[in-house]
Amino acid sequence: MKHKSLTLHASLLLLVLCPMPYALSQHYGWVDYRSKIPDFPGDTVLKNGSRSIADFQDVFFIDNNEGWVTTMNGAEFDAVILHTLDGGETWDIQTPPSKCSPIWMLDKNTGYAGSFDGRIYKTTDGGQTWLYHSWANGPVRDIAFPPDEDIGYAVIDRSSFMYRIKPDALEAIQLNGPNFWSSISCPAVDKVWFVGGGTILFYDGNTLEYSSGVIGGYFNSILFANASLGWTANDVCVGGYYAPKDSWVHLVDYEGCGWDMCNIGEDHLWVVGINGLLMNTHNAKDFKRLDNGHAEVNVVWETPDHPLGDVFFSAVHATSVHNVFVVGVDESIMKYTQVSGIEEEQQSACGIELYPNPTRGKFQITNSKHQTNTKTQIQNIEVVDLYGKTLELWNTGTLEQSNPEPGTWNLELDISHLPAGIYLIKINLENQTIVKKIIKL
Repeated sequence: MKHKSLTLHASLLLLVLCPMPYALSQHYGWVDYRSKIPDFPGDTVLKNGSRSIADFQDVFFIDNNEGWVTTMNGAEFDAVILHTLDGGETWDIQTPPSKCSPIWMLDKNTGYAGSFDGRIYKTTDGGQTWLYHSWANGPVRDIAFPPDEDIGYAVIDRSSFMYRIKPDALEAIQLNGPNFWSSISCPAVDKVWFVGGGTILFYDGNTLEYSSGVIGGYFNSILFANASLGWTANDVCVGGYYAPKDSWVHLVDYEGCGWDMCNIGEDHLWVVGINGLLMNTHNAKDFKRLDNGHAEVNVVWETPDHPLGDVFFSAVHATSVHNVFVVGVDESIMKYTQVSGIEEEQQSACGIELYPNPTRGKFQITNSKHQTNTKTQIQNIEVVDLYGKTLELWNTGTLEQSNPEPGTWNLELDISHLPAGIYLIKINLENQTIVKKIIKL
């Protein structure tokens, strides 16, 4: 979102022109984490005059701090899994026997990773060692486990089987025919959904059945929050599953191609994919199919700005609404996290006022004469969105000041062109920066 007119974004929107305590505000945004990745074997390879950079395949975090990223470089045989204990600030290098793509950790010690040569590896020490567990008959595309269970499932590319992963064995399950299986989700051991090509299948632990009311497209990802609510992403749209009607509902189209999803509970959902696709919603369950066969969809989607452009995102994982990692090709990695910012304390004691607040457009920023250092000058004013991105930058000379008196400020601003919401205005003084909030109706 880029706004060129002289107005203020309602989420960064207040000023304070007096010396007063201020604290870090809790503003969040997408931050580029590529610079935090260390050199590792196979990260960049020169072969036959061409340069190949490793791709990040999958990401899995067990909490806000500890996580793993699988890597692959087609021009090199080095197999590396990156591991962090501090939320991605630093990484150590783990070395499985062969290149792995999907990874799923049951806890900080035990987990599984699937390789391109069909092997499944298991760790019981947090990835310090990855030992051979079993072999499937093709590239392992996805692994999933139900909550609090040690039995999970895996799907294989170009295969007529899916697999049940047991602690000490792998059990093949015959399917109705070969397919390019791509993703699997299992909210329970006897409720397993998986997709590939134009097919969505359901497995109840004994029998297979095709899902009804299937939306079109080539399916790349499927994800269930529980046995009655789930979503799928394909090459054209996101679909949602509503159990009482046992069918899929079209939720939203997008440009690009959806490749992976993650969720927090029933409400929070992220979708990533080709051409820098990044979407999220905080009311992901707000849809249903009506008795007349039509769908009612009230899901609201956001397409936030992010720093990595049109990169191909391969995986996304969230441990909370404020801690989300996305990875992709060419060592692409970014994190949704708290970004720098400050927020006022004891606003009324300073004498700074925004009026009216909430506002439908125009408002004034004023301060009291006796509470302001007359030598304090505003350098500029920034409008910043809730993702930490500066949308506008104004010098005070471009803003209208009504009836100024020595030692006071009375600035008139207009945010009528902005959508309704909460915004921030950041006031940069000579020796201090102050932020306040305003609500745009």
